[in-house]
Amino acid sequence: MGVVVRKFNGNFVATSSCQSGMRCGKKSAFNMSSNSCSLTCNCLKCCQKRRRAKLCNFIEHCINPVSCNVNCDDNSKNAMQVKLLNPKSLIMEIDGVVAFDHIENHVGNDIVMDLVTGEIQVLKPGHFVVNWSVVVEGSDSSPSVSFGVSVNSEIKDVETEPISVGRVSGSSLISVIEKGTNICIANTSFDLVQLSRYAPCANLTIFEL
Repeated sequence: MGVVVRKFNGNFVATSSCQSGMRCGKKSAFNMSSNSCSLTCNCLKCCQKRRRAKLCNFIEHCINPVSCNVNCDDNSKNAMQVKLLNPKSLIMEIDGVVAFDHIENHVGNDIVMDLVTGEIQVLKPGHFVVNWSVVVEGSDSSPSVSFGVSVNSEIKDVETEPISVGRVSGSSLISVIEKGTNICIANTSFDLVQLSRYAPCANLTIFEL
């Protein structure tokens, strides 16, 4: 399958011909700006099988999901931003996790939030960046507070601030091997920690590389 991109009247038009499968022999053109597409499903399947990334990038702009169920967007990425707006308790136990309760933004279907625990669940293997922050107002006796990224109950990265009032934040690169991996932020301090009374008292953004 060959792809030629030309510019006509200010619009980019890609012309392709299907040369594999059943050799449909049809030449099709689609206009990105008008979202009109004359590619047949046979040509789309041909594109998907041959992994022609350049053509697939054009197809995703004009494919009609009602008439064609072929998904050429195999390289789509996932991302999610969550916040803690209304904590059930402002006191976090030692090893307690931040129970996020609000989804601010969400892209894709392979990152979800458990509505009961507030934990993030990743449904596909890959590499993910996690940026997070927690605002605290003190601890019982410790002069510092610390939080860490927990992956399937295993602490990966810990950030400690020599303060008991303020913001603790961190960033981690997580390699997910198993589907259904749980990711959360845990209180790794040696004492109870009080969260901020002002929302949002915690924020987390995770995105796929």
